[in-house]
Amino acid sequence: MREINFRVWNVDSFIFSYKMSDGCFGDCWMDNDNLEQFTGVRDKKGKDIYEGDKLKVGFHYEGDFEVEEYIGVVVFEDGAYFIDSLADNIGDELDSSAVNNFNITIVGNIHENKKL
Repeated sequence: MREINFRVWNVDSFIFSYKMSDGCFGDCWMDNDNLEQFTGVRDKKGKDIYEGDKLKVGFHYEGDFEVEEYIGVVVFEDGAYFIDSLADNIGDELDSSAVNNFNITIVGNIHENKKL
């Protein structure tokens, strides 16, 4: 069964909340707080990847030893999670095969690391 977890970025206190108390779903945060869902995927260090996380993605071309890297943001579009690289128009679907095929590490998030 798929694990369903959320985190909330509180815009007033500038912190994440990962624990939701029982019976609290949808009523425990303000309208301007940001609710972000767990993608069901973990990075190479075993950390949960959420919407809004910034990821460093490393990959190599088949038959080539050249390694490419980019920084992308996790977004949810058209029923799937993607790693969106704003700089290079690169994007990869984020699923368990992406973690197996790419070297993916969380390097920050859109709230605390805006300059990444």
